[in-house]
Amino acid sequence: MKEKEKQFSFSTDIEKTYIQKAASLVGQKVITFEDITARHEELRKMSDRHDPIERHLHAQQQQFLNVSNYYDLVRDLEREIQQNEEKVEELKKSLNPFKLKENNMMKRRHLDKISDLESNKESYESSIQKHKETLRFSTKEEFYERYQEFSQKKENRLNQITYEKKQIQVETRVLLQAEEAIKQAKIREISSHYPDLKTAGKYLTYSNALRLEQYHDTAQQNQFRLSNIKQNLNANQKKLDEFKKHQKMVHIEKEHVSTMSKEVEKLSSVENKLDELDRNQGEKAKRLVSKKARQDYEELQSEAKYGRKNLKELGYKGQQDLQQQQSRMNTMEKTVVPWLEKEIKTHESNINALNTVFNAIQQTTRSQEQAQQRHQLGSMRSININRAKNKGPDLSR
Repeated sequence: MKEKEKQFSFSTDIEKTYIQKAASLVGQKVITFEDITARHEELRKMSDRHDPIERHLHAQQQQFLNVSNYYDLVRDLEREIQQNEEKVEELKKSLNPFKLKENNMMKRRHLDKISDLESNKESYESSIQKHKETLRFSTKEEFYERYQEFSQKKENRLNQITYEKKQIQVETRVLLQAEEAIKQAKIREISSHYPDLKTAGKYLTYSNALRLEQYHDTAQQNQFRLSNIKQNLNANQKKLDEFKKHQKMVHIEKEHVSTMSKEVEKLSSVENKLDELDRNQGEKAKRLVSKKARQDYEELQSEAKYGRKNLKELGYKGQQDLQQQQSRMNTMEKTVVPWLEKEIKTHESNINALNTVFNAIQQTTRSQEQAQQRHQLGSMRSININRAKNKGPDLSR
């Protein structure tokens, strides 16, 4: 009952009537969108059943019509066969010797005609035979009894379907009216929480009302004004920018430590090669006689010198300091980075929600302003038309 009172507290009298009619339709005291959707689905299934039934009845009707036509054609053929047989008999009885040849030709024509007619008759009788099982008849008299029974059954079933279709239309209209009434009540309920929508509430769409409701359920009481929403939006954006800045700094520091670590490993590898060459007497002797060996050695020395210079520029202070920086980064990866990601996600979600609410209210107020402008323009046109009528024609010309 509380749900019904809440629903009705923001409904007009006509909307209450629509909602009550729909509720009684589904046999409940309070109706929800879920109830309306469920009933719509039931009505859709009822409607879907009608089409195949109608198609089946029409197909069966066509079968009966075809068989009825076949019987008519067989009857006509039998009559025509009989007429030709009678003419053959007449020609047989003719005793005029001067017409014997002519009579024989005429008799042959009639016999050929009878043969063709018999063939057509057999074809139609075969077509009738094919329908006997499906239409459940064995004789011509039984066929017409079945045809009459089917015609009555078809008429009754189609009348029932017509009635059901009208009922579906009526129920669908009632459900749609109730659905719109519930939406309008919800729009008024949500608008009541937002001072900026005091006069613009009727221009609020249902989808925007749901967005405002979601914000209303999570926001503080003083945040419902457009100015407070904008202020809150700016504050969240500022916080988000700060968190993203910190996230970028952590990323830069991580890249810095990683680069330094790679440079240390690279320099260590080069210095190890140089130490090995310096300890090997054979390599020393080889460098005295081989230009390529000397070049390879000098390239390693240059690479080591370049590596030390890079590490100096990167601020390298020794292996112990690097290990401390790596340990610090590992700790940040486990604690600071997830915390920053969580805060960024939270503030982005807040900004999206606030933007949605802010845009919904702005869209509603713009719709109100446009409606007022159209009304003003209409009023001005009416005033100008009336002035022109009252002024009358200019008779001074």
